[in-house]
Amino acid sequence: MAGRATHARAGPGTASASLSSRGGLGRSAGPPWPILDRPNQLKYPESELRVVAAVDQDSIVAEFACSNRMSTWTEYLCLTSSVPGRSITLESKSREVLGSEETLASQDVAWPDGFDPDDEDCGDRPWPLAINGKQVVACEDGYYLGSNLELHSDGAAATFTWNDWKAAERWIRAYYGEAFVRVDDLQLQAIELAFQDITRGQ
Repeated sequence: MAGRATHARAGPGTASASLSSRGGLGRSAGPPWPILDRPNQLKYPESELRVVAAVDQDSIVAEFACSNRMSTWTEYLCLTSSVPGRSITLESKSREVLGSEETLASQDVAWPDGFDPDDEDCGDRPWPLAINGKQVVACEDGYYLGSNLELHSDGAAATFTWNDWKAAERWIRAYYGEAFVRVDDLQLQAIELAFQDITRGQ
């Protein structure tokens, strides 16, 4: 989507996928109109990395608050067994962009009851409930996000042999380091446990 900032990356050669340019979204302070209880809303926007205890259908094992000189955005580290018994794929995903303030006029938008988007006197503008039939669950830098997770960029995935955690660790440090995220040893230990859980099931 136009307007998204990009941040050039260069990564290690240990992974099967190379790192490429990467864009981000700036995080807003949240909806000024607290009408809905949004159970899927990002709950920990200030957390640099939060290990997710329950691995969901996207196999999320960690959440990162990334940034560049223009914006900040959230990415989710996912682990999947790409070739059972042989390899594991790491993917960094972000939420689907549904629209922005600049695009809402041309989209099918559902607003909270009682709110008139054409009312210029409204000082506190709420989030849309849905855009083109998809629920809005978060807002970052003026972009409204849906619940679906998508690969953040072409360089946001890498595949490793099932027993090569060290190569995976180097990729994690390099990839998120380019987005000004400090990944410490304790956090990596938690991710390694998820990596090992997958390898034990190979």
